[in-house]
Amino acid sequence: MHEFTPPSGTLLGVGLGPGDPALITLKAADAVARTRVLAVPVKARGAESFARRIVAGRITPAHTVLELVFPMRSDPEVLRPHWQRAAQAILTHLDRGEDVAFLCEGDPFTFGTFIYVFREVARLRPHAPVEVIPGVSAYHAAACRTLTPLAAGDDRLCVLPATYGVEVVETMLERFDTVVLLKVKPVMDALLDMLARTGLTGHAVFVNKVGTDEEAVVTDVASLRGRKLDYLSLMLVRNPARVKEPVLRGCRPKVGA
Repeated sequence: MHEFTPPSGTLLGVGLGPGDPALITLKAADAVARTRVLAVPVKARGAESFARRIVAGRITPAHTVLELVFPMRSDPEVLRPHWQRAAQAILTHLDRGEDVAFLCEGDPFTFGTFIYVFREVARLRPHAPVEVIPGVSAYHAAACRTLTPLAAGDDRLCVLPATYGVEVVETMLERFDTVVLLKVKPVMDALLDMLARTGLTGHAVFVNKVGTDEEAVVTDVASLRGRKLDYLSLMLVRNPARVKEPVLRGCRPKVGA
């Protein structure tokens, strides 16, 4: 006897890019248009959803919008109940055969809340179909906006939250040509101290809310000391003095080498 698996709607993780509606991909736009149930993350009940703002011009009265609350906290134990409640709200629709599009700023699988909800849905409904639509990450948009190449040739690229600690960031700058620092707000002054000590202040650029009306680009990063910063800000740092190790060329060693 075959086990019966009830039909399920599809969970879509839809990357919307960093904030400029023009950076929404055609595939993401199509997903929003054809999916009746849209899940949007908010930091508190009734608060504005940045993801919803990006697609505001594409939401119609035919859409059902689920506001899913995820507090601005970093403790997994605090956030886990919210991930679970969000998954249950989504499953209510999936179990009725309705598709649900979880709207994500940036890319769904790059430091996104969607990752945790996706894992919870997969745990509860292993056979539920899932589709993830990539989006333009904020750091890609910031690099293009500031004309900062991220990597070329045998360059190394590192992407990490600055909240790992300044010591970790300094180590990464010794090992990588370009370091993308996310979540710089809580540690900005300590970062500025480290950049000054290592002589990299002039090789850093700060970008806030790239692609939005509130976008700000700061090349004199030392001027940021003591200033109030936004959560949606990042820093790109190049280390032109990194000592590069030899790299492998090609897949096979030369005959006779």
